[in-house]
Amino acid sequence: MSDKPLRRSLAVVAATLVALAQPRPSSAATLTWSTPTVMRVAGEIVPGDSEHMIRELLKAPPSGNERRSLYEVELDSLGGNVVEAVRLAQLIDSLFVDVTVPARAVCASSCFFLYLAGNTRRATGMDPSLAPGDYSLGQIAIHRPYLKALPAGPSAFQQAEHDQQNLISRAREYLINRQVPQYLVERMMQRPSNDAYVLTDEDLRQIGRYKPGFEELLVSRCNYVRALEEEYLFLPTAAPASRRNEFLSDNQNRVQDCAWKVIMAPHTNEERPKLLKRLRDGWRPWQTGTGSKGR
Repeated sequence: MSDKPLRRSLAVVAATLVALAQPRPSSAATLTWSTPTVMRVAGEIVPGDSEHMIRELLKAPPSGNERRSLYEVELDSLGGNVVEAVRLAQLIDSLFVDVTVPARAVCASSCFFLYLAGNTRRATGMDPSLAPGDYSLGQIAIHRPYLKALPAGPSAFQQAEHDQQNLISRAREYLINRQVPQYLVERMMQRPSNDAYVLTDEDLRQIGRYKPGFEELLVSRCNYVRALEEEYLFLPTAAPASRRNEFLSDNQNRVQDCAWKVIMAPHTNEERPKLLKRLRDGWRPWQTGTGSKGR
Protein backbone atom coordinates (compact mmCIF):
# COMPACT_ATOMS: atom_id res chain seq x y z
CA MET A 1 0.00 0.00 0.00
CA SER A 2 1.28 3.47 -0.88
CA ASP A 3 2.46 5.59 2.06
CA LYS A 4 1.28 8.82 0.40
CA PRO A 5 -2.03 8.93 2.33
CA LEU A 6 -0.13 8.42 5.59
CA ARG A 7 2.33 11.21 4.73
CA ARG A 8 -0.58 13.53 3.94
CA SER A 9 -2.22 12.56 7.21
CA LEU A 10 0.95 13.23 9.20
CA ALA A 11 1.36 16.59 7.46
CA VAL A 12 -2.16 17.63 8.49
CA VAL A 13 -1.53 16.68 12.11
CA ALA A 14 1.87 18.42 12.12
CA ALA A 15 0.21 21.61 10.88
CA THR A 16 -2.41 21.22 13.59
CA LEU A 17 0.20 20.95 16.35
CA VAL A 18 1.86 24.13 15.06
CA ALA A 19 -1.50 25.91 14.99
CA LEU A 20 -2.28 24.84 18.56
CA ALA A 21 0.95 26.44 19.74
CA GLN A 22 0.01 29.84 18.29
CA PRO A 23 -2.28 32.48 19.87
CA ARG A 24 -5.66 32.42 18.13
CA PRO A 25 -8.13 35.32 17.84
CA SER A 26 -11.72 34.44 18.70
CA SER A 27 -14.15 34.00 15.83
CA ALA A 28 -17.30 31.93 15.77
CA ALA A 29 -17.24 28.47 14.27
CA THR A 30 -18.58 28.22 10.73
CA LEU A 31 -21.69 26.04 10.46
CA THR A 32 -22.58 25.15 6.90
CA TRP A 33 -24.78 22.54 5.22
CA SER A 34 -22.51 20.27 3.15
CA THR A 35 -25.65 18.52 1.91
CA PRO A 36 -29.31 18.70 3.00
CA THR A 37 -28.46 15.98 5.57
CA VAL A 38 -24.91 16.91 6.65
CA MET A 39 -23.80 19.97 8.65
CA ARG A 40 -20.12 20.89 8.94
CA VAL A 41 -18.70 22.53 12.08
CA ALA A 42 -15.40 24.23 11.25
CA GLY A 43 -13.18 26.70 13.09
CA GLU A 44 -13.01 27.85 16.68
CA ILE A 45 -15.87 27.03 19.06
CA VAL A 46 -17.01 30.19 20.84
CA PRO A 47 -20.04 31.14 22.99
CA GLY A 48 -23.18 31.33 20.88
CA ASP A 49 -22.30 28.52 18.46
CA SER A 50 -24.90 26.18 19.96
CA GLU A 51 -27.61 28.79 19.39
CA HIS A 52 -26.27 29.25 15.87
CA MET A 53 -26.70 25.52 15.23
CA ILE A 54 -30.26 25.66 16.57
CA ARG A 55 -31.07 28.57 14.26
CA GLU A 56 -29.73 26.57 11.32
CA LEU A 57 -31.84 23.57 12.32
CA LEU A 58 -34.99 25.68 12.58
CA LYS A 59 -34.32 27.79 9.50
CA ALA A 60 -36.51 27.11 6.46
CA PRO A 61 -34.44 25.73 3.54
CA PRO A 62 -33.75 28.03 0.57
CA SER A 63 -36.42 28.04 -2.11
CA GLY A 64 -35.99 25.17 -4.56
CA ASN A 65 -33.83 23.07 -2.23
CA GLU A 66 -34.97 19.74 -0.92
CA ARG A 67 -36.08 19.54 2.71
CA ARG A 68 -33.22 19.59 5.21
CA SER A 69 -33.00 16.86 7.82
CA LEU A 70 -29.77 16.48 9.77
CA TYR A 71 -28.29 12.95 9.91
CA GLU A 72 -24.58 13.70 10.28
CA VAL A 73 -22.22 16.37 11.66
CA GLU A 74 -18.75 16.79 10.15
CA LEU A 75 -16.05 18.13 12.48
CA ASP A 76 -13.03 20.24 11.52
CA SER A 77 -12.11 22.33 14.55
CA LEU A 78 -9.11 23.00 16.78
CA GLY A 79 -11.53 23.34 19.70
CA GLY A 80 -12.39 26.42 21.69
CA ASN A 81 -14.63 27.31 24.61
CA VAL A 82 -15.16 24.19 26.73
CA VAL A 83 -18.59 25.16 28.06
CA GLU A 84 -19.85 25.90 24.55
CA ALA A 85 -18.36 22.65 23.24
CA VAL A 86 -20.28 20.72 25.91
CA ARG A 87 -23.48 22.52 24.86
CA LEU A 88 -22.90 21.63 21.24
CA ALA A 89 -22.22 18.03 22.26
CA GLN A 90 -25.46 17.89 24.25
CA LEU A 91 -27.33 19.27 21.25
CA ILE A 92 -25.77 16.69 18.92
CA ASP A 93 -26.61 13.99 21.44
CA SER A 94 -30.26 15.05 21.55
CA LEU A 95 -30.44 15.11 17.73
CA PHE A 96 -29.40 11.44 17.58
CA VAL A 97 -27.00 11.89 14.63
CA ASP A 98 -23.63 10.54 13.47
CA VAL A 99 -20.32 12.43 13.58
CA THR A 100 -17.41 12.27 11.15
CA VAL A 101 -13.95 13.81 11.04
CA PRO A 102 -13.51 14.03 7.24
CA ALA A 103 -10.30 13.64 5.27
CA ARG A 104 -7.65 16.32 5.88
CA ALA A 105 -9.60 17.59 8.90
CA VAL A 106 -8.64 17.47 12.57
CA CYS A 107 -10.91 17.51 15.60
CA ALA A 108 -8.76 18.83 18.44
CA SER A 109 -9.12 19.83 22.08
CA SER A 110 -12.75 20.48 23.09
CA CYS A 111 -13.95 19.39 19.63
CA PHE A 112 -13.39 15.89 21.03
CA PHE A 113 -16.52 16.39 23.17
CA LEU A 114 -18.58 16.79 19.99
CA TYR A 115 -17.07 13.63 18.54
CA LEU A 116 -18.13 11.62 21.59
CA ALA A 117 -21.76 12.74 21.19
CA GLY A 118 -22.34 11.00 17.85
CA ASN A 119 -24.34 7.80 17.49
CA THR A 120 -21.72 6.47 15.09
CA ARG A 121 -18.27 8.06 15.26
CA ARG A 122 -15.92 8.06 12.30
CA ALA A 123 -12.26 9.07 12.44
CA THR A 124 -8.92 7.38 11.90
CA GLY A 125 -5.92 6.92 14.18
CA MET A 126 -2.22 7.49 13.75
CA ASP A 127 -1.02 3.90 14.17
CA PRO A 128 -1.71 1.89 11.00
CA SER A 129 0.21 -1.10 12.41
CA LEU A 130 -2.72 -1.79 14.75
CA ALA A 131 -5.53 -1.54 12.22
CA PRO A 132 -6.10 -0.77 8.56
CA GLY A 133 -6.40 3.02 8.95
CA ASP A 134 -8.94 4.71 6.72
CA TYR A 135 -7.22 7.76 5.26
CA SER A 136 -10.49 9.03 3.83
CA LEU A 137 -11.05 10.22 7.42
CA GLY A 138 -9.31 12.78 9.65
CA GLN A 139 -7.65 12.57 13.07
CA ILE A 140 -8.42 13.55 16.65
CA ALA A 141 -5.96 15.39 18.91
CA ILE A 142 -6.44 16.07 22.61
CA HIS A 143 -4.89 18.25 25.34
CA ARG A 144 -6.00 19.72 28.64
CA PRO A 145 -8.51 22.60 28.61
CA TYR A 146 -7.23 26.04 29.56
CA LEU A 147 -8.34 29.59 30.24
CA LYS A 148 -7.93 31.81 27.20
CA ALA A 149 -7.13 35.02 29.07
CA LEU A 150 -5.36 35.15 32.43
CA PRO A 151 -6.12 38.16 34.70
CA ALA A 152 -3.39 40.61 35.60
CA GLY A 153 -2.04 41.18 39.09
CA PRO A 154 -0.71 38.78 41.77
CA SER A 155 -4.05 38.56 43.59
CA ALA A 156 -5.78 37.45 40.42
CA PHE A 157 -3.51 34.47 39.82
CA GLN A 158 -5.05 32.46 42.65
CA GLN A 159 -8.52 32.98 41.18
CA ALA A 160 -7.21 32.06 37.73
CA GLU A 161 -5.72 28.83 39.09
CA HIS A 162 -9.00 28.04 40.84
CA ASP A 163 -10.94 28.66 37.62
CA GLN A 164 -8.48 26.52 35.68
CA GLN A 165 -8.95 23.61 38.08
CA ASN A 166 -12.73 23.95 37.85
CA LEU A 167 -12.47 23.84 34.07
CA ILE A 168 -10.34 20.71 34.17
CA SER A 169 -12.72 19.06 36.66
CA ARG A 170 -15.70 19.82 34.44
CA ALA A 171 -13.96 18.41 31.36
CA ARG A 172 -12.86 15.31 33.29
CA GLU A 173 -16.42 14.71 34.53
CA TYR A 174 -17.81 14.97 31.01
CA LEU A 175 -15.27 12.49 29.63
CA ILE A 176 -15.88 9.98 32.42
CA ASN A 177 -19.66 10.24 31.96
CA ARG A 178 -19.09 9.46 28.27
CA GLN A 179 -17.16 6.34 29.32
CA VAL A 180 -13.87 7.47 27.82
CA PRO A 181 -11.13 5.10 29.07
CA GLN A 182 -9.37 6.45 32.13
CA TYR A 183 -5.93 6.30 30.54
CA LEU A 184 -7.09 8.66 27.77
CA VAL A 185 -8.62 11.07 30.27
CA GLU A 186 -5.27 11.22 32.08
CA ARG A 187 -3.34 11.54 28.84
CA MET A 188 -5.52 14.47 27.84
CA MET A 189 -5.07 16.24 31.18
CA GLN A 190 -1.29 15.73 31.12
CA ARG A 191 -0.82 17.45 27.76
CA PRO A 192 -0.27 21.23 27.90
CA SER A 193 -2.52 23.46 25.83
CA ASN A 194 0.15 24.18 23.20
CA ASP A 195 0.73 20.48 22.52
CA ALA A 196 -1.54 17.55 21.73
CA TYR A 197 -1.76 13.78 21.78
CA VAL A 198 -3.08 12.32 18.52
CA LEU A 199 -5.35 9.34 19.05
CA THR A 200 -4.30 6.01 17.55
CA ASP A 201 -6.54 3.36 16.02
CA GLU A 202 -6.29 1.43 19.30
CA ASP A 203 -7.46 4.51 21.24
CA LEU A 204 -10.45 4.86 18.91
CA ARG A 205 -11.22 1.16 19.35
CA GLN A 206 -11.19 1.59 23.13
CA ILE A 207 -13.53 4.60 22.88
CA GLY A 208 -15.85 2.66 20.61
CA ARG A 209 -17.28 3.14 17.14
CA TYR A 210 -20.70 3.79 18.67
CA LYS A 211 -21.98 5.90 21.56
CA PRO A 212 -22.61 3.48 24.48
CA GLY A 213 -26.38 3.99 24.59
CA PHE A 214 -26.69 3.65 20.83
CA GLU A 215 -24.47 0.56 20.85
CA GLU A 216 -26.84 -1.11 23.32
CA LEU A 217 -29.73 -0.41 20.95
CA LEU A 218 -27.73 -2.09 18.18
CA VAL A 219 -27.05 -5.07 20.44
CA SER A 220 -30.69 -5.52 21.45
CA ARG A 221 -32.36 -4.76 18.13
CA CYS A 222 -29.78 -5.53 15.43
CA ASN A 223 -27.77 -8.41 16.95
CA TYR A 224 -24.61 -6.33 16.84
CA VAL A 225 -21.52 -8.07 18.32
CA ARG A 226 -18.56 -5.76 18.85
CA ALA A 227 -16.14 -8.57 19.71
CA LEU A 228 -16.82 -10.34 16.41
CA GLU A 229 -16.33 -7.16 14.41
CA GLU A 230 -13.10 -6.32 16.25
CA GLU A 231 -11.74 -9.83 15.70
CA TYR A 232 -11.91 -9.29 11.95
CA LEU A 233 -11.00 -5.61 12.02
CA PHE A 234 -8.07 -5.56 14.45
CA LEU A 235 -6.66 -9.09 14.21
CA PRO A 236 -5.49 -9.53 10.61
CA THR A 237 -4.51 -13.17 11.25
CA ALA A 238 -8.05 -14.10 12.30
CA ALA A 239 -9.03 -14.79 8.70
CA PRO A 240 -7.71 -14.42 5.14
CA ALA A 241 -7.90 -10.86 3.82
CA SER A 242 -10.63 -11.66 1.28
CA ARG A 243 -12.81 -13.33 3.89
CA ARG A 244 -12.15 -10.56 6.42
CA ASN A 245 -13.11 -7.80 3.97
CA GLU A 246 -16.22 -9.68 2.90
CA PHE A 247 -17.31 -10.16 6.51
CA LEU A 248 -16.71 -6.52 7.45
CA SER A 249 -18.63 -5.26 4.44
CA ASP A 250 -21.56 -7.63 4.95
CA ASN A 251 -21.68 -7.11 8.73
CA GLN A 252 -21.48 -3.31 8.58
CA ASN A 253 -24.10 -3.14 5.85
CA ARG A 254 -26.40 -5.39 7.87
CA VAL A 255 -25.95 -3.38 11.06
CA GLN A 256 -26.34 -0.04 9.26
CA ASP A 257 -29.46 -1.17 7.42
CA CYS A 258 -30.98 -2.44 10.65
CA ALA A 259 -29.97 0.72 12.54
CA TRP A 260 -31.70 2.88 9.97
CA LYS A 261 -34.91 0.87 9.70
CA VAL A 262 -35.36 -0.03 13.36
CA ILE A 263 -33.81 2.94 15.20
CA MET A 264 -32.91 5.97 13.09
CA ALA A 265 -35.92 6.27 10.76
CA PRO A 266 -38.52 6.05 13.58
CA HIS A 267 -36.55 8.56 15.65
CA THR A 268 -36.14 10.98 12.73
CA ASN A 269 -39.78 10.74 11.69
CA GLU A 270 -41.37 10.71 15.14
CA GLU A 271 -39.03 12.23 17.73
CA ARG A 272 -37.16 14.83 15.66
CA PRO A 273 -40.24 17.01 14.97
CA LYS A 274 -41.03 17.00 18.71
CA LEU A 275 -37.44 18.01 19.51
CA LEU A 276 -37.46 20.84 16.97
CA LYS A 277 -40.71 22.16 18.40
CA ARG A 278 -39.23 22.15 21.90
CA LEU A 279 -36.16 24.01 20.63
CA ARG A 280 -38.39 26.52 18.86
CA ASP A 281 -40.30 27.01 22.13
CA GLY A 282 -37.07 27.81 23.99
CA TRP A 283 -36.08 24.46 25.51
CA ARG A 284 -32.35 23.70 25.57
CA PRO A 285 -30.63 20.38 26.41
CA TRP A 286 -28.08 21.98 28.73
CA GLN A 287 -28.31 23.33 32.24
CA THR A 288 -28.46 27.07 32.96
CA GLY A 289 -25.28 28.89 33.78
CA THR A 290 -22.12 29.21 31.71
CA GLY A 291 -19.37 28.41 34.19
CA SER A 292 -15.71 29.22 33.42
CA LYS A 293 -14.70 30.07 29.90
CA GLY A 294 -11.95 27.89 28.58
CA ARG A 295 -10.43 26.32 25.54
